[in-house]
Amino acid sequence: MERIKRDIEGRDVYSLRRDVSVLLDQYRGNRQQSYIYVRFICSSLLSLLCCKEKGGRRLQAVLRKSTPVPGFDQIEEIIGEALAELEEDLTPGEELPARAIALVEQYIRAHYEEPLSLDLLAEKVYLTPHYLSSIFIQEKGIGINKYIKNLRMEKARELLTGTNMKISEICERVGYSNLSYFCRTFRNEFGMTPEQYRR
Repeated sequence: MERIKRDIEGRDVYSLRRDVSVLLDQYRGNRQQSYIYVRFICSSLLSLLCCKEKGGRRLQAVLRKSTPVPGFDQIEEIIGEALAELEEDLTPGEELPARAIALVEQYIRAHYEEPLSLDLLAEKVYLTPHYLSSIFIQEKGIGINKYIKNLRMEKARELLTGTNMKISEICERVGYSNLSYFCRTFRNEFGMTPEQYRR
């Protein structure tokens, strides 16, 4: 809960969404905790998320309409609505897409050697793959896959000129599992094979 409080105070929408998700995952279907305790945790979370006057009034109205003892799914839905509303309040207009893209770029740069996909990256910033793809193209002028390919090719070029690593090692180091595909991609990008480029 302290983390969530810090996220709200710091207006950190992405950490907030992640921390709320982690907390809910911890109690969803957890049979070791009593239902009353889980409800208490969820109520505390809702109180934090509905810290603004507008949110508090809305929360009271939603809870009055819900069944006398709502199930976890219903509580989770209410929390999701409160979280979405709070995010709108915390995020000034255009900041959300720019921050999401900065986080995606940061993740790609740190993990370009690993398998990367649009679904994985969207999950990291709690957006749908379609929305992330469209804002990335809008912001960067290229798609995410092209961005990843460009970064990998730049890293391959650096390794070719700055190390004595074998081509097959460089291929793996920059995130490709198929050597012939790597060589073909490199040739398409730079007009020559990796061996020719190294010479």
